[in-house]
Amino acid sequence: MNNKNILFITTAFSPENAVGSIRTTKIVKYLIKNNFKVTVISPKLHESTKLDYSNECIELDKVERILIPHSKLFESIFLKRRNKMIQKKSAANYLEVKNKKSIISVLKSQLFICIHFLYTFIRNKDWSREVNKYIVKNIDIQEYTGLISSYPSLSAHWISYKISKNHGLVWIADFRDPINYEANSNKIINKINSYFQNKIANKATYITSISEDIFFKFDIKNKTNTNKYICIPNGFDPADLQEQKVELNKNENKLNLCYVGSLYGGKRDLSVIFEAIEILINENKINKDLINFIYAGNEFDVLKNQAEKYNLSSLLVNRGFVSRLESVEIQSKSDLIVITTWNTKNDQGILTGKLFECLLTKKMILGVVNGTVPNSEMKRLVKKINGGFVFEESSLNYNEEFHELKEFILKLYLEKLKTENVVSTYNEKINDYTYSRITESIINLLEHS
Repeated sequence: MNNKNILFITTAFSPENAVGSIRTTKIVKYLIKNNFKVTVISPKLHESTKLDYSNECIELDKVERILIPHSKLFESIFLKRRNKMIQKKSAANYLEVKNKKSIISVLKSQLFICIHFLYTFIRNKDWSREVNKYIVKNIDIQEYTGLISSYPSLSAHWISYKISKNHGLVWIADFRDPINYEANSNKIINKINSYFQNKIANKATYITSISEDIFFKFDIKNKTNTNKYICIPNGFDPADLQEQKVELNKNENKLNLCYVGSLYGGKRDLSVIFEAIEILINENKINKDLINFIYAGNEFDVLKNQAEKYNLSSLLVNRGFVSRLESVEIQSKSDLIVITTWNTKNDQGILTGKLFECLLTKKMILGVVNGTVPNSEMKRLVKKINGGFVFEESSLNYNEEFHELKEFILKLYLEKLKTENVVSTYNEKINDYTYSRITESIINLLEHS
């Protein structure tokens, strides 16, 4: 590839304080380190957007950044009202069914699901239109040999679809998440999103996703070119610890668990951890005063409700919403990082970005997989790197696995009290998930098309 100019379109990029920004920013960083020239088109951030500059680096100084705002009409009518609603409670809380036995609660949830879908559709169409107008006036697409679009919003793929249709560039459509999740959706919305997703997949040169199981969400049956579907996982950047100078120091003589991020209104349920700890306390194997559970995020009340079922809310320490740097610091100073996801018949391969922050700090993982399908990709990955223990509530050997969960917590508790430290057990396969290696896979697709 003589011309190494890449056009990268995404709705999440540094310095936005969002988990979706990490993947896109790190890939661009390592494209630059591999002598690519990158132009990034992303939305102009709203004044209410939370910012985090911890992912900024000297490589990004070489990136041409083009910030395109939404239309004034969209911002005045839709965005301001949406931001006011989100200040009261998270979007997940609006969509959650508060009482499944109440028809009114179910209908209210379905109404918000439809409103959220319409808002998302309008937002994506609006930004697509603004970007397309800018490209026509200001960008010569012929200068580029590669095009990358990254979800978490449809607009990046819609814009790239039009560019690819008109100019035939090598196009990598990167799906951090599938569009057609069954969570916070219904059958009609799911079919609409599946239509959008498959239309994008049929046109793109390559479809990349963070996990193998996510491809079950794509209509690839009877397709002749299945080689275009490539798993390129999320990852971690070892330089983050060096640049941020996070100290991996020992904490007080307690076992410190932490959970950082969203609980999706309770869809991510950690109750089984509190159940295991309660039993260990009742068996006099754990001293309640020698264990902390640190939380950082906007849904402390959700976690508190889960802990209260087992009379363990006193274990909780609420740090509130934090920056990514603070998040990494909290995790690096903890002994055990709790992560969670769900795995169902329709939604599989969901790997939380927090999993890869565990790899960054090399702290032990305690995972919980909610849902109805065992053998999740998260469990397989943690086992592959020997990073800790993952409990699946759908386990075919539930009692045995619950016993293993208790033993895992107890082992680390005793280790911390005895040595004032918990030793990492990760193996060399962790290196497969560095962003430098991940970006090599993307470069290989760009250069051999």
